[in-house]
Amino acid sequence: MKNVIFNIDGMSCVVCSGTCKKALLALDGVKRADVNFASGKAVVEYDDKKLTEDDLAAAVAKAGYKARFEKKTEEKPKADKEFVFTLLRVVLGAALLLWSMLPMLGVPYPSAISPEGNPFVYSLVQIILCVPVMALSYKIYFRGYRNLFRLDPNMDSLVAVSTTAAFVYSVYGFVLICGGDAHAAHQLYFESAAVILALISLGKYLENRALKKTGKAIEELTRLAPDYATVLRDGAFVQVSSSEVVAGDVVRVAAGESFCCDGIIIKGSSAIQESMITGESLPVDKTVGDNVIGGTINGNGVVEFKATGVGADTMLSKIITLVENAQNSRAPIAKLADKVSKVFVPAVMAIAVIASVIWAIVGKDSAFVIKIFVSVLTIACPCALGLATPTAIITGSGNGAKMGVLFKNAEALEQTAHVNTVVFDKTGTITEGVPRVVRVYAVDGDENGLLALCASLESSSAHPLAKAVTDHAKEKGVAVTAAEGVENLSGFGLSATVEGKKVLCGKSALLTQNGVDITPIQKYLDECYDSGSSVIAVAEGGKALGCIALADGVKQNAAEAVEALKKLGVKTVMLTGDNAKAAAYIAKQVGIDEVVSEVLPEGKADKIKQLKESGAYVAMVGDGINDAPALTEAQVGIAVGEGSDVAIESADVVLVGGDVRAVADAIELGRATLRNVKENLFWAFIYNVLGIPFACGVVYALGGVLLSPMIAGLAMSCSSVCVVLNALRLTYFKPKRLKNAQKCVIIDEKEQQSEVCTAGCPLKKDNVMKSEIKVNGMMCAHCEARVNKAVLALDGVKSCQASVANGSVNVEYDESKVSLQAIKDAIKAQDYEVVD
Repeated sequence: MKNVIFNIDGMSCVVCSGTCKKALLALDGVKRADVNFASGKAVVEYDDKKLTEDDLAAAVAKAGYKARFEKKTEEKPKADKEFVFTLLRVVLGAALLLWSMLPMLGVPYPSAISPEGNPFVYSLVQIILCVPVMALSYKIYFRGYRNLFRLDPNMDSLVAVSTTAAFVYSVYGFVLICGGDAHAAHQLYFESAAVILALISLGKYLENRALKKTGKAIEELTRLAPDYATVLRDGAFVQVSSSEVVAGDVVRVAAGESFCCDGIIIKGSSAIQESMITGESLPVDKTVGDNVIGGTINGNGVVEFKATGVGADTMLSKIITLVENAQNSRAPIAKLADKVSKVFVPAVMAIAVIASVIWAIVGKDSAFVIKIFVSVLTIACPCALGLATPTAIITGSGNGAKMGVLFKNAEALEQTAHVNTVVFDKTGTITEGVPRVVRVYAVDGDENGLLALCASLESSSAHPLAKAVTDHAKEKGVAVTAAEGVENLSGFGLSATVEGKKVLCGKSALLTQNGVDITPIQKYLDECYDSGSSVIAVAEGGKALGCIALADGVKQNAAEAVEALKKLGVKTVMLTGDNAKAAAYIAKQVGIDEVVSEVLPEGKADKIKQLKESGAYVAMVGDGINDAPALTEAQVGIAVGEGSDVAIESADVVLVGGDVRAVADAIELGRATLRNVKENLFWAFIYNVLGIPFACGVVYALGGVLLSPMIAGLAMSCSSVCVVLNALRLTYFKPKRLKNAQKCVIIDEKEQQSEVCTAGCPLKKDNVMKSEIKVNGMMCAHCEARVNKAVLALDGVKSCQASVANGSVNVEYDESKVSLQAIKDAIKAQDYEVVD
């Protein structure tokens, strides 16, 4: 099976997307097809042994639309051409409106062209102005009547029928004028047909421009990777296109430049800005052996790395694919709009006919009847209804990608909004997943001596606890004496001789088995067990000397993540295979509501099922292979990006940076997106509910006003544009923790007081300052690289991140070595404008 994403041209409403989807699914070999009206894209999973892309294109063409598989198209000329056509329609429509309406407003016309003095010329000018507008809108008529004859009417069908009716009726009036009926000059509707088409095309043009902004996240992601890279070839570094870099190449990256692909640093060290991938603002210090991600920006050091992931295998490419899939998939709530749209258009056409017939029966003239017919068909176009869900999904998932939260599909984004219970795995999710020494207990008080003795034995072992002890000894600068005759006592610990004395390190049971009295260290052992720590007991020469407590450290932001979830009204549960005491101790540290310990992998999935059966809407957060069943069982599976590929594949949401605080961010974004969808659907529904009675003449019959076809066309176009603009509000969404991060704290070391100052002010810590500089003129990723390189070249600058999207440069610098003005001057020297 093969997946492909391609564009479909010619869709005008959600009914069109349904027609294309139906045509694709009718092909033998197509397993899944999703067509998104808002993005104009189709996602198709098909058997490439049975079908080709040409077959898919042919099916779309047969349905009356055009498929484009080329990702790079000449968008600019197309946009310019559409703008010219739209402008021409609007100008001609406005001229026709003025020509026909001025006499009604009392503006005198010369007798030679007035409706009374020369109705033939007056009406002929209207025809001359109207016909080009209709000719420029030929696609609407082609698609509208084609779908109508197939008994699958869409928005174009409503517009085509209504404007044709107005035009034909007006042509009939023109014939009467030619026959001598001057009164018919006051019953022409050429301006209604032209203005409706002009307003709809203007609304569509503005709508398309706004829609392009909703998909801006993909464009920003694709611009992250540099066009060129400096690669080692034949013993020398040469510049090549980034697309020519292959796995195994050695690539050099200078300060301020972007990494062309994923890899491992083999030379040098630097602080790397990864915010564009992970969403975290602070640079990450990296050195030899650390991984780098394509699209991230090198800081102030020159590094060389070995390419490991290139092309489609880079994390950036995978992120782009995930975001594209999410933006082009369908959320469950979209089914409501689909169902309504399928019956809405035929229903509206029926309402228009019935209303017209009723008014004709009660004695209204044909001009009034045609006005009713045209108004109903125009105001009821379901554009806004079709845009309500996809525009919000596109914008929400794109914003999530910039925050380091990847939703695999629209369903995951919607389901995340409903989460009221979050279940965390412990190891690697709440904790670091690596044991470390938390306390050294020595009976005689010589903690360093005890640590040195234990490390002398543990240095010969590859066990994680042994590594933690030896690492701790190195950090403390403790000298380690070589041990002789080290014996691994499986399941208990180690035995060896150090300076002629027998030394035991391991479980307390190892000491008692060898006749060592552990009474002197029993209180220490009990204290360790109560805190859930692992323990290495140490004895020398048959005497207990003390013990070392080790624990898996809690992640720095874990408590903050749990607190953020509680503020959202979400219950937290920790699910772990660890022992009860260790689990309870960790849960208490971070504030977890409920703990379930000593659970096997399959037991985790069962617990998730129990929570769901009790009414909870569950999100499972994990990182390991053993979490995969639980991630799949939960309504929403959330994998931390540092976890295994299996966990990530099993999850619905991926936290790229591995920061568990982003769990709350994902829920907040999901809720904001779903709220936006509901707002859009409300306005789309209420608009039609209120508009149709006016258009039908119900309000007029009760003594109110009658809606004109032109106002109906304007209202219909405005509703679609408003829905898109409402969805664009999600572009500026920020979770609470990121909003709060805009505030900074200045520490007065003399007074030992803290002051929270307004957003945007410098953050001072010793001599280190953080400032945001507004810059005009940056246009692309190359501009960002130039600014970064220039600023980072200054002595005292610790990090720099230029952003085209924000029009700013965020810089961290030592004010004792470099001034803010010097940094601004460096930016100006690159021909960019600094806004003071």
